Amino acid sequence: MDNIRISNIKFLNTLPFRYGLANYIFPDKYKVLITEDYPSECARKLMQNECEIGIVPVAATFKNDKLKIISDYCIASLHEVKSVMLFSDCSLNDIKAILLDYQSMTSVRLVKYLAEKKWDIKVDWIKAKPGYEKNISGKTAGLVIGDRALDMYEGFRYKFDLAKEWNELTGLPFVFAVWVVRGNVKADFVEHFNKALMLGVSNIKVAAESVRKNYSYEILPYLTENIYYQFDDNCKKAKDLFLTSVF
Repeated sequence: MDNIRISNIKFLNTLPFRYGLANYIFPDKYKVLITEDYPSECARKLMQNECEIGIVPVAATFKNDKLKIISDYCIASLHEVKSVMLFSDCSLNDIKAILLDYQSMTSVRLVKYLAEKKWDIKVDWIKAKPGYEKNISGKTAGLVIGDRALDMYEGFRYKFDLAKEWNELTGLPFVFAVWVVRGNVKADFVEHFNKALMLGVSNIKVAAESVRKNYSYEILPYLTENIYYQFDDNCKKAKDLFLTSVF
């Protein structure tokens, strides 16, 4: 029996993947072990050989021959994402410092790129630690990703959606994370793995209903309108543009 360790992101946006992996029947010759991690932790696990497959921030794939994209599914947004946000009590031009989410890799590079290329602001960048959200005040803004951003969405006078800002600048979607493999995983399993993802993406409404009571806000519009799961040609173009622009 082959053990296949998979690292999935624990945020709401990967719920369809979680549902598909949990409900797909893999062949008995495979023992599938799934963990739920932060995006940066998914990348770390892959690089330290703690899993074979993971969904990683696209920044982790730059010139990394050890990671190979294996799926036509991803985490992207065509316009507004609502879960990768810069929150502030003041306007962009008045921001003096930005706290950077410790759970992020790609979003950190994206906010720095936008600050230079779109907003034309110079700020102090601060590597944040758990609990930093309470320090977003005055002229100190904060980059917040994932479910915490959704929870905090209505709490600030000024908020800037990074996917929307990128789209306005480039006309393209933004790709946050892609599925990759490290090492030798049989093509047969990769085929089953993608069928599992397809099962989940095809049943978003069912997946959302199964966890709806755990959230204080409506999650189906977020999963169907703000998140885009197809790693299509336009998303591939966007990924390549981002990687060549920020590195």
